[in-house]
Amino acid sequence: MTKSLSRASLLALLCLCFSYSSHAQDAPADTPEHQLILNGTRFVKTFLNFNDTGIEDQGLQVGYKRYKGDKAFRVFLGGAFDISTQKDEPSSPFEPSTENTNQLGMVDFRVGLEKKIDLTPKWNFYFGVDAVASQEFTKVKTEFNFEGNVNTVKTENETLSFGAAPLVGIQFNLNDRLSLMTEANFPLLFGVTNTKREDSNFPQSNDEDKTQTFSTNIQVPGSVYLVIKL
Repeated sequence: MTKSLSRASLLALLCLCFSYSSHAQDAPADTPEHQLILNGTRFVKTFLNFNDTGIEDQGLQVGYKRYKGDKAFRVFLGGAFDISTQKDEPSSPFEPSTENTNQLGMVDFRVGLEKKIDLTPKWNFYFGVDAVASQEFTKVKTEFNFEGNVNTVKTENETLSFGAAPLVGIQFNLNDRLSLMTEANFPLLFGVTNTKREDSNFPQSNDEDKTQTFSTNIQVPGSVYLVIKL
C-alpha cells in the first residue's frame, strides 16, 4: 500500500512538473518580462581584473524594466554621497589652524521607454528616452581656530534639474536569466542652482543667489550593469 502511494505521488509530481513546463513553453510571446538592473561595474573591475581599463564606477545604480514584446517601460534610481575632512595645523604660532569639511551628494531619478532590436541570439541593441529629475549639492565648511577663537565659513550649492535624456545601449545575454548591458545617453537639462555663503565673524557678508542653467553633455558608456530576468 505504501509503495503504491509513493508511486502515485511521484507520478502526480511528474505530471505537475510536465504541466508547468508545457504551460511555460506555450506562454504567449507578448507575456510581460520583468528585469532587475544592478550596477555591476565594481564586480567587473574587482573580479575580472579590469582595474586598469577605462571602466568607471559611475552612473545609475539600480533599475527595473518591464518588457512586452520589443518595447519596455523602465525606471532607474541612482545616488552617491561622500564626506571628507582635512585639518591643517599652523606653521607658526601667529597663524590659525584650519579644518575643512566637504560634503558631496547626488540623487538621480529616471523613467522612460525603450525599444530593442535583436542583432543575434546573444546581442541586443536598444534605444529610447528617459524623463530625468536630479538633485546635486556640495557643502563646504571651513573653521579657522586661533587661540580658541573660531571663525566658521560655510558655502553651499544645490542644483535641481529636470529634462529628458535620449539613450542607446547594447546588451549581451549570458543565458536565459542573466545579461550584461551598458548604455550612453544625451541629457538635456534645465536647472536652478541656489548658492549660499555664511561667515560667522562677518554676517554682513552673508549672501544667497539663484541662477538658472541649461546643460547638455554626452554620457558615454562608463558602467556595466547586470540584468536579472525575474
